[in-house]
Amino acid sequence: MGQERKLDGGDLTGLLLPQQNLALASPSNPSWTRERLQALIKSSFGQRRVVIVANRRPQPASQTEAGAAGGQPVSGLLSALIPLIEVSGGTWIGHDDNDNGLTAAQAKGNGNGRGKGNGNGQANGQINRQAIAATSSPPYQLRNVVIHAQDYEGYYNGFSNQGLWPLCHITYTEPQFKSADWHAYRRVNQHFAQAVLEETKGHRAIVFIQDYHLSLLAGLLKQKQPDLLVAHFWHIPWPHLDQLRTCPFHQEIITGLLGNDLLGFQTADHCANFLESVKRNQSRQRSQNPKQIAPESQTTTVKAFPISIDIRAHEDLATSEAAIKAMAKWRDKHQLHNKIIGIGIERLDYTKGLLQKMQAIEILLGKRPDLGGHFVFIQLAIRSRCQQRSYRELGDQLNQLVNKINQRHGNKEWMPIILQLDPHDQIDLVAIERLAKFCVVSSLHDGMNLVAKEFCAARIDNQGVLILSEFTGSAQELSGALMINPFAIDSIADAMLQAIAMDPQEEARRMIAMRNTISHQNIFRWGADIVQALKSIEGTRKQPCP
Repeated sequence: MGQERKLDGGDLTGLLLPQQNLALASPSNPSWTRERLQALIKSSFGQRRVVIVANRRPQPASQTEAGAAGGQPVSGLLSALIPLIEVSGGTWIGHDDNDNGLTAAQAKGNGNGRGKGNGNGQANGQINRQAIAATSSPPYQLRNVVIHAQDYEGYYNGFSNQGLWPLCHITYTEPQFKSADWHAYRRVNQHFAQAVLEETKGHRAIVFIQDYHLSLLAGLLKQKQPDLLVAHFWHIPWPHLDQLRTCPFHQEIITGLLGNDLLGFQTADHCANFLESVKRNQSRQRSQNPKQIAPESQTTTVKAFPISIDIRAHEDLATSEAAIKAMAKWRDKHQLHNKIIGIGIERLDYTKGLLQKMQAIEILLGKRPDLGGHFVFIQLAIRSRCQQRSYRELGDQLNQLVNKINQRHGNKEWMPIILQLDPHDQIDLVAIERLAKFCVVSSLHDGMNLVAKEFCAARIDNQGVLILSEFTGSAQELSGALMINPFAIDSIADAMLQAIAMDPQEEARRMIAMRNTISHQNIFRWGADIVQALKSIEGTRKQPCP
């Protein structure tokens, strides 16, 4: 990079590109599909190679269609990204999720040890390559960036998830910024840059970077290959400047992100926070185009792209025979027949408001003792980041709180809360979503939260009530939800009471509106909006990509 970008003073609202138009699909404004997205990519970029870069690479099994391989559909993000790389036979670069890093001996490349998931003693930063026999032609490639165990610990568990994650989420969890973790983070970003440059050498290429693990990557790439067309989507919130400045390395992070041609966030508020950070902290100047930040030789366009899901895949799964059987299994195993069912589905994470949700259930039971024996709340909180003490402590606190509530309000025949910390396949999730009277998404802060959209997608009966934190990106789109402040525990309980009492006609009115929004603003439209933005950016370049 090395180039100073300046942003002059004034109101930043003019810098923001508007949120997407959520008008419903029509013959003149058809829904986006996988096929339509691929056609757009071909017409926009021809056979130019597309390189996706993310901390994790997909496993080959994740290419199966919805309902295959035990009912595990392609995730929402993969649904949009895989069509991009299939069109050109491109490459997905990431770390193998089954590889926890190389030992010190392996990092020297002596081949004496065998690390989990790689077993070949490769050197730190070395690349594995694997061709994927996709249903489309040509197939795409997977490349695995092999990372030393110590570097992975500092890069992923350290700087990314003990530093950036709490920094970007307003949950009052203190971020930790250690110099050793930062150095590991930089080294791993450099390893990813090496992998990308090897892949793009001699090619007309588009590089699409995912999330907060790789904030330095665009700047590193542009130093070596400035003609690359580079986009980055930041999936989590971007913090206010006062929060951001607590990170000792925030200037380097901003500089790295400004190496992108296109930088996407979930909401306009996140865009505004980023632009304010650039303006006030880096003393950068606004370009002649008020929607862009201008360095000397390029511009970085900042725009909101609210991410979504493949609603048709979820609907197909919800109507499958496997889902019907799973619903019966849930009912029988947990004696849910004729019960009012509430649900929560999330990772075990301090950003999700799990303790507040449980406290609200206790208030609900205190207000409505007549619900005893008739109401069950099923909380699926999948363990994650178990290496971090804060996550282990949260699991202990959640277990203790649920046990306390069940002992106080339950009996031998009935417990009000069923807590499960083990993962479930997508069939089980869809089944419990279909059974629920209401779903509570109580995130204290969230970039988008796709569980809210997945719940609506599963409700092919147009029933069920979504209770949604106002501090999620989804709250800006799903106006049919009952909005809550997740810090106001009494209001969560009141929303549960409102959901329990809601009549089917009101449920249907709200649910139909939300499902229509998700149907129109689906994951393929998200991908199409990004492709169209890149096409527009390339059209303004003085010289096209070689």
